[in-house]
Amino acid sequence: MSKSPTNRINLISDIEVRNTIDKAELSLIKCYDILKYFKSPNETDLKALIFDFQPKLAECLYSLMVFYQKLHQEEKNLISNKHSFVDTDFRQHMKTNAAYKRAISEVIKMGKALGDAFAWFFFCDNREELEKHIQHKSTGLFTNGIGGLGEVEFIKNHQVINGLLVIYHGITNMLKIGDFSLYAYNKGIVGNGELKTKKENDTLVINASILTKIPPINLSQSKGITSQEIEREFPRLKKQLQQQTALLKTQKNPNTLNGLSDYEYSIVNKLCGEQILVFNEDYTLALVAIRNQGCSLSDRMLCNQDTTVDFNTEIKEIFNRLLDSQSENNCMITGYLDTVPSNVRIPIFWWDIDDDLCKSLYFNAIVILTVFNPARLLSLFEKDGYTVNNGTIPAETHLTKVEDKTKLELHNMEMIYNLISQNLMKTSDAFEFIRNFLELRKTGEIPLNSQVEMYISLHNFGTPPTNNNKK
Repeated sequence: MSKSPTNRINLISDIEVRNTIDKAELSLIKCYDILKYFKSPNETDLKALIFDFQPKLAECLYSLMVFYQKLHQEEKNLISNKHSFVDTDFRQHMKTNAAYKRAISEVIKMGKALGDAFAWFFFCDNREELEKHIQHKSTGLFTNGIGGLGEVEFIKNHQVINGLLVIYHGITNMLKIGDFSLYAYNKGIVGNGELKTKKENDTLVINASILTKIPPINLSQSKGITSQEIEREFPRLKKQLQQQTALLKTQKNPNTLNGLSDYEYSIVNKLCGEQILVFNEDYTLALVAIRNQGCSLSDRMLCNQDTTVDFNTEIKEIFNRLLDSQSENNCMITGYLDTVPSNVRIPIFWWDIDDDLCKSLYFNAIVILTVFNPARLLSLFEKDGYTVNNGTIPAETHLTKVEDKTKLELHNMEMIYNLISQNLMKTSDAFEFIRNFLELRKTGEIPLNSQVEMYISLHNFGTPPTNNNKK
């Protein structure tokens, strides 16, 4: 029981949080439906849909962020008025507030995962730049206040600049340098920009600083302003533009190796019905489906789902199938298929899987656990003359091979494991690709006494896995 809090704090109700999430769900579903046309275009005006996607998603995320800030303010008010509550009530209110904030932040990330799928369509051939974006520090959930409002208004009114498509970074998790990129057909990403917003009377004044690899771009302005004036108004701008200049100067690595690979997406489709356990072809990977029971997104985000399923039978089958009795390197590595962006992943949206199942993954209606045993993969390397070191400890596992008085070592095996467990690449194809890379030492392309950093980029999105897609 509280002492006298009601006249000081109007606590946000469960109904208000649910209504906010349910409203966002409707917008996000519309965004997902727009994305589907990218994979299967028909007579629908794709151009019009492209221009619908970014403003709709941006407005949804901004509204969620406004509500998140409201919850954050409630948290501060609770702490300031802690003396007005008995301890048990205060702790309960703080716990409830934290649960609401967590739910809203997850919905924002969910929406930005759709933005990642959209941006990937345009960034897929600019992987070096994308790598720098992904490695950059997080920019937070979404820009709030005047800055966020200015960005939303900008993407609503400037989706094409001088014939270049604007890719707004705020609707993604993975694009973190600058506020937007510029895409040119058949040229890829050719520029980026920074937005600065201020309010003059009742008007938003938005300044865009743009850097490109092509001739200068001019934006129509209602008020002329010099770059020096902008920098005085926004002192961080100079450093931000320096980061973007470095991004545009990114050089493509001339030392590349292309290969062909198959992906076992078909096993995911087996989880469309009531089946909860499937295996890949050579039994190195198991997928386990857990279905959330909530009808709406708010139910799934706010209710403590009873997902305690009896998996005893499945666990026994997983161990029976995945264990390699001939290997000393058996190790069960668990994870789950998620939408977290990575330069070594293709967004799940672009996998050749059932659309309803894909949608369920993005909207948290289903969770797919992964169990991977690297033993059979490592045995392929052993048959090729490699020695496996610390095979049962994934973070420490590495391979060595002595040949022609030279010693070859391969570390960071977890990156190779992810090709199978997180991308569903066939085990034999993952082995062959890495083996072919290591064989470059025989041609002199990998010189003696050198250390090589390997970056793997997959390019198989939008095409069936049976076509031996390029990676």
